[in-house]
Amino acid sequence: MKSKTCFKIIHGNLEINNSNLKIKYRKGKYVLDTLKFFGSISLISLFVDKLKNYNNIIGVYENAKFWIFAIASVYLVYLFFEFIIRKKWINRLEINNISKIKIEDEEDYKEPDEDSKIEITFYTNSSLNKKIELQKQNNQLPEFLEELKKRNTRILIVNK
Repeated sequence: MKSKTCFKIIHGNLEINNSNLKIKYRKGKYVLDTLKFFGSISLISLFVDKLKNYNNIIGVYENAKFWIFAIASVYLVYLFFEFIIRKKWINRLEINNISKIKIEDEEDYKEPDEDSKIEITFYTNSSLNKKIELQKQNNQLPEFLEELKKRNTRILIVNK
């Protein structure tokens, strides 16, 4: 029988079982990411259309628009692959592979409200990192760190 503990993050839930840390985002976040993806695809298709008519581009303005589309398209392809690798593939971390946790709490001296958050970055042995935003209002950080320390005593915790 696996013991499972859940924590509230800004855009969903974080589950810790005996060996894994699993991040489950709310469906609204996925809808927004899907809209961004299709918007990016439409911009890239506009660039491809401009690329087909490159010989007909005359003037500085048209040339500048073409190169802006080119740079934006390359950047969007980069963001797409980063989204696939960082957001989707790293929603499940093995607790034994986590080497360091960096905690950033910018609002140390403020009274916690519903929008207060603590940014936590997990660093793995394979040099990947994953950021989550834990809700500060629920005062879950000590319990969260204790649960992780129970499962992996080698984790280095750094407060910034």
